[in-house]
Amino acid sequence: MKSKEASCTLTTLGKVCYGLGITLAEFFSHPYFKLKVVGKSLVGEI
Repeated sequence: MKSKEASCTLTTLGKVCYGLGITLAEFFSHPYFKLKVVGKSLVGEI
């Protein structure tokens, strides 16, 4: 069975951010990156 996971390089992500008019720092400062996995759920910072 093939994995359904995908990845990209920082170069590619940088190009996407450039197209969106944001920096990589702005992208990674999104609250999504501050979530934790607890069991099968995502929760905010504790």
